[in-house]
Amino acid sequence: MTATADRKLIDNVMDAGMKRGILRTASVYGANASGKTTLFQAMAMFRNFVMLSPSHMDNSRLNYTPFALDPDCANRPTGFETVAVIKGVRYAYSFSYNIERITEESLFYYPNGRKTKVFERAGQDFSFGSDKRFREGNARRVKEKVLFLSVSAQFNDEVCAELYNWISSA
Repeated sequence: MTATADRKLIDNVMDAGMKRGILRTASVYGANASGKTTLFQAMAMFRNFVMLSPSHMDNSRLNYTPFALDPDCANRPTGFETVAVIKGVRYAYSFSYNIERITEESLFYYPNGRKTKVFERAGQDFSFGSDKRFREGNARRVKEKVLFLSVSAQFNDEVCAELYNWISSA
């Protein structure tokens, strides 16, 4: 959660090298049946998908539950994205998938405040920023149902491992 420009409770704001600071704490509240539990279930699903991704088998189906109240969503991919600040560096990670495969995945980070592409993926087509040769080797190990982040972290990609470890500790 990003802070407002109000400077009254500055001790509750962490500098993340962005235009606005990040709140040190946040709360989720609302009426019964307003989606609080669903929010936390989605966060757990995100974490579990990243952690269990390497175990997805070629002949298995991914845990895909499209939004049931909109018929247009029946065939669209489900997507997740997160922005995290780890050791003072911002990471922006996202992925989407359907029942058969990972459709998109990307990771950017901001060392020294500058946006840097780690990787982008559309299906099995990958593009890389830095450490291209190392990451291309990892991409050859990635099956269509497996997240590149998870595989790359297992093969000691420092940037991917930093975010993967943060997700696993959540």
